[in-house]
Amino acid sequence: MITTRYLARAYLVATVAALVALSTLFLILDFTDRVKFYGGAGWLPAVLQLYACKLAQVVWQLAPAAAGFGGAIAMSGLRRTGEITAFRALGRGPVTFALPVAAVALALGGALFLAEDPVIVPARAKAEEISVLRFHRWGDWGTYHSARRWFRGKNGRLYHVGRPAGRGFSGVTILDLTPDFRLARRIDARRMEPQGARQWKLFDATVRSFGPAGAPMREREVKELVEPFSGDTRLFRVEPGRPDEIRRSDLPRQIALRRKLGLPSREFQLSLYDREGYQLAGVPAALIGLALALRKKRRGHLTAAISEGFVITIGLWGLSAISHTLALGGHLSPVVAGWLPFAVTSLVAASALRLVR
Repeated sequence: MITTRYLARAYLVATVAALVALSTLFLILDFTDRVKFYGGAGWLPAVLQLYACKLAQVVWQLAPAAAGFGGAIAMSGLRRTGEITAFRALGRGPVTFALPVAAVALALGGALFLAEDPVIVPARAKAEEISVLRFHRWGDWGTYHSARRWFRGKNGRLYHVGRPAGRGFSGVTILDLTPDFRLARRIDARRMEPQGARQWKLFDATVRSFGPAGAPMREREVKELVEPFSGDTRLFRVEPGRPDEIRRSDLPRQIALRRKLGLPSREFQLSLYDREGYQLAGVPAALIGLALALRKKRRGHLTAAISEGFVITIGLWGLSAISHTLALGGHLSPVVAGWLPFAVTSLVAASALRLVR
């Protein structure tokens, strides 16, 4: 038990140090690359808030890579002090080192997995909001954050809704079209919310009715107006934003809604499966780092461990990038693409430990 705690503590310290170093390096490089875009009155507090949010994202993204670095660094430290030799003289094999390392890596991955919805996802959304609204770095923001969306109802009805507001939406327009595609009625409302399963209540509505050609338009103001709805009001609950800015617990519902509406959902499926398996990839990554550090005829300590960590990182990110590209191109199912990095690194870790043994 003492040995297990000692090895777990050594690995935890090495992993946290690697994560701090990788995150700091990433943020410094990001800042130096983008500093020319930061300016205007009060830019410094905005940048500090931006990079506080980015820090949460970066920690989540780099954690599996840091787990690999930690495995290599911790075992290198024990090897340098002769403790690996002492453990082997006592008949301890690779399993002695692998179990505490895997347990700590799993605990760290589990903690970040649980922190994603309440911490990481809001941080991602806030970082993009600051970049767009404060520093005008738009990118493809408009592709995912359309402020208004169209929905088709039955019997020639079209809905044009703004952003969600409470249980309903703000800035709503309803168009009633005749079979020959002529506008018969238009309703503009400040807000609408569901009333039961088959009705909408509109607030501060303006109703315009259009008769046959040449007939005058009639207009009336209504404080509250109840309109029937022939479909399912849940179909309006398609959330705007990137898939990684939607909580993991909400993604299955969003995927189902998009499928029902005929909207693209493949990227959202990939995000769901990727986020389920991503942090788990830190466990085999840590075991690969451990196995590389325990191999025979290994030279060097810290320098060798850093090199091994970079090899693990490049392999992990390369697998992730290739699987994502294949999935988005329709050549690989989202569930396979999401879990492929974890599956491949697990096979590599098992093979590496077997060779070391």
